[in-house]
Amino acid sequence: WILAARPDRYRLLDAVRELDEDWWRSGRSHLRKGDRVAIWKYKGHDLERGIVALGQVLTDTAETDLRDEQHPYWIAGAEPLAARAPRVLVRYVVRPDPPLWMEDAPEDSVLRRLKTVEAQGGTAFTLSEIDWDELVALAGGWPAPAASTAAAESEVEAFIKGKTGQGFGLNAAQRRAVELRAMDVVGAHYRNAGWQLQDVSAHSPF
Repeated sequence: WILAARPDRYRLLDAVRELDEDWWRSGRSHLRKGDRVAIWKYKGHDLERGIVALGQVLTDTAETDLRDEQHPYWIAGAEPLAARAPRVLVRYVVRPDPPLWMEDAPEDSVLRRLKTVEAQGGTAFTLSEIDWDELVALAGGWPAPAASTAAAESEVEAFIKGKTGQGFGLNAAQRRAVELRAMDVVGAHYRNAGWQLQDVSAHSPF
């Protein structure tokens, strides 16, 4: 699949660089947990369009209520769409640097034959297996399966013990392991104190 966003509504480049996961409208598509997606940026004032990330869908499509204007990367003043819409949660796996800009691609590049090139709008588009394989190759390949949470936590502990300061420079897997471990520790503390907790991190990470 290709998921596309307009830069006059959403700071897509910033979101892809700074978030590990984000919610995406799926429209009438049949996106499912486990599907892989290419993230397309429509042309904006910078006149650049292309693939800015590759990712994996973490949830089946479901109706959700999320207000665009409350998203930290929504552009202030942009007219929001209806809050209730089918969405999927996507994890960003590959972030090509620089992005795969269509304007820089040769005439025979897969970037020039994607459905988003001629699209005037829309969010979700299908992609052939051949085109997907070419995109992955252009982006530098799909990484090996992530280590388990326990292994990631071990890496984090080893990293922190060997560093001073606040430990900046963690990769995405390490940051995720820290986040999960922190939630476990805090959750255990408050449950032991008699509190009841609800985990909303999947849809309200802020």
